Amino acid sequence: MPTAGAGAAAGSGGTTAPAATCDRACLVQFNTDYLTALTMRNAAGLATAPNVRFTENGKELPLTDGLWKVAMKLNTYRQDFSEVANAQTGGFVVLDDDAGPALLSFRMKVVERKVTELETIIARSGEATFFTPSALTKNDPMYDTALEASERSPRMKMIEVVDTYFQGLESSDGSMIPFDASASRVENGSTTASGASLSNLAVFSYIEEVTRRYIMVDEERGVVFANILFQIPMGLGGARTLHLSESFKVKSGKIMKIEAFMVNQPLGTPSGWENDGLSFEGMGISP
Repeated sequence: MPTAGAGAAAGSGGTTAPAATCDRACLVQFNTDYLTALTMRNAAGLATAPNVRFTENGKELPLTDGLWKVAMKLNTYRQDFSEVANAQTGGFVVLDDDAGPALLSFRMKVVERKVTELETIIARSGEATFFTPSALTKNDPMYDTALEASERSPRMKMIEVVDTYFQGLESSDGSMIPFDASASRVENGSTTASGASLSNLAVFSYIEEVTRRYIMVDEERGVVFANILFQIPMGLGGARTLHLSESFKVKSGKIMKIEAFMVNQPLGTPSGWENDGLSFEGMGISP
């Protein structure tokens, strides 16, 4: 649970602090507290609001259910993301549960030092085309490095840059996506494209629709964190909805890296967070 130094609030096991706001260090501390509580299988160790809402792979569950019942230990890979202005925090983690290694993506909303929303995506062996957790051993400092002022873009411009990628997936045309020449894409630990091959999106023609939610945008570090649904009615792997969390590093208006955690779900499985205002359309912008 948050320490007094991180500004914890009274809640499910929390301690009291006078301030209600939560800066980057405070948000990242919530990530630590969540992961500690998770591997101890003790949801009371996380400071939560009484009406906290929790989903795992699109299904709403009691806070103590799902991965909370089987998580065992964290591995060495952990990538933190946060957006202070909207009190969102989360990240990517490799951990072990009682069935073996698992990939966890998570997002939390923090209000008055308590978690009000916890959204998770869990992938295990056999649940996606790619699954190489052993390749993920440490965080990528690129995501943790602040950009120079001249390299930064406003929040909506960053979203527009990233959305060209999803528009390219829907149209099978990646020619308009502003990739840096050094860019790469890593999916469930496997590097699936780099350089010029990133623009070859015709191979994804089986994706019929892409529903995107921009859940965190960090202007200081140039990071966009999105939760995505790929609707795949037919094609390699059969009919399914692919649930993804994807992080993008955007520098000087170009995409430097994409990293994704993903899991196959039955076709039509929702995110559980529809109409929360974080979709591209919900922001009042049409692709």
